[in-house]
Amino acid sequence: MSFPIACILVIIEAFLLGSIPFGLIIGKLGYGKDPREGGSGSIGATNMKRLFGWKACIGTFVGDVGKGALAVGIARFIATFVVFEFGWQFDVLLVLGIVCSIFGHVFCPWLGFRGGKGISTGLGSIFVGYPLVVLCMLATFIVVAFLSKRISAGSICAALSFPIFSYVFCGLNVPLLVVSFVVAVGVTFAHRGNIKRMINGTEPKFSFSDKKDDEAEGSHR
Repeated sequence: MSFPIACILVIIEAFLLGSIPFGLIIGKLGYGKDPREGGSGSIGATNMKRLFGWKACIGTFVGDVGKGALAVGIARFIATFVVFEFGWQFDVLLVLGIVCSIFGHVFCPWLGFRGGKGISTGLGSIFVGYPLVVLCMLATFIVVAFLSKRISAGSICAALSFPIFSYVFCGLNVPLLVVSFVVAVGVTFAHRGNIKRMINGTEPKFSFSDKKDDEAEGSHR
């Protein structure tokens, strides 16, 4: 298989997998409601927790992480059929799997090209591509989210740490470094409303209780 054909296949499969709206599916089938009509209007895990509780949150999180992981897993499988002329081409396939799965979630074609912010999907896809990088990003997220009690703050800091840990563990891996900077900027921009509320002191804190509607945070995971 030629490298260009492999790139096309990865782009298609990753985008389609990323576009599966698990939050909407769980909300409709499990609770008979559309999560876009309540809370922050997001189909992500945070809003599912807010509207329906922990079971819906965990189910959505696992689904969103899983589709990202599967997208890059398939990219790795496709790579086994490609004769690479240059070493960087393998990383390009992985990066395409990461980016396109996130894009599929953020620009979901089944929801009018509107979705969530792709944090969970990005977590799963990066983990399969570069596990050490994402484990450090996850640690950053957990520490910041726990201390601030704000999912948005954890998400932003984890995204900003992506280029740092990419360089630490993978060196001058140009495809990875480029996408890490793009993701860092994109996630920060997507959370601009949250950043403004945090500066103003009006960003609600995340509750770890099992109560529904316990926050009005606008982080679209």
